[in-house]
Amino acid sequence: MTLKYFAYDGLDFHLFATQDEASDFARNLLDELREEACDGWDGESLHICWGKVCEHVVVTESRPVTPEDCLPPEISHFEERQLVSVDQGVTP
Repeated sequence: MTLKYFAYDGLDFHLFATQDEASDFARNLLDELREEACDGWDGESLHICWGKVCEHVVVTESRPVTPEDCLPPEISHFEERQLVSVDQGVTP
């Protein structure tokens, strides 16, 4: 399952499969902070957001290190990573 939507709560980034899940998470969090705002709003409330993930990072190459890589001996594995569209169906 590709996680195409996100919500940010001011501290952590959360991924969701559907728009409704991301939106509900953000709205519920804001509702919780509203209930606790009798002495003033938490500053983190201004950072709550949700949206659609357009691209994510995937491993595009994975192989053992070769002498031609000129890497320190403690590194034994090489990986290349790229941003790709979430619509390509590759999950991170």
